[in-house]
Amino acid sequence: MYKHILLPTDGSDRSRRAIAAGVELAKALNARVTGLYVRESTYIPGADEDIGPRAEEALSIVAQLAKEAGVTSACVSKLGDAASDAITRFAAENGCDLIVMATHGRTGRRRLDLGSVADRVVRLSDRPVLLVPAREAESRSAPCNCRRPISICASSCRSSSPNTGNSISRSSR
Repeated sequence: MYKHILLPTDGSDRSRRAIAAGVELAKALNARVTGLYVRESTYIPGADEDIGPRAEEALSIVAQLAKEAGVTSACVSKLGDAASDAITRFAAENGCDLIVMATHGRTGRRRLDLGSVADRVVRLSDRPVLLVPAREAESRSAPCNCRRPISICASSCRSSSPNTGNSISRSSR
């Protein structure tokens, strides 16, 4: 099934919970994970030379959770592209067959004004995308146990929703 799971992270608590869900899934499937931290370039000379400690900290979470679960992991930081473009390109170029990431949970005008990296990844990716909703992630005090509903959109189901072009389904075990 899935053998290489991409775990994009921005270092937030939401990302940490999505990483935990992705690592747990990887363990169950005997898959490997790759943590990806993307910082968009500022195009200011000298400002983009080092992605810095924030990337290291965010990616260390992936490495730590994977090690604890006995899952093979790698971590990569990228500088330059918009996060959504970098995530989808990385997944395609590195043979990732699933992307697991968090959503911010914005709705209404805030979502339209600020946009959503997760929404763009779902639209751009030719890989399945598993989204861990913010509301559920923020309500947990411990890492994800994958017993609560999660959202998933496989690229083959995109045309099934006439309003958005995406199909997001919710299910529970």
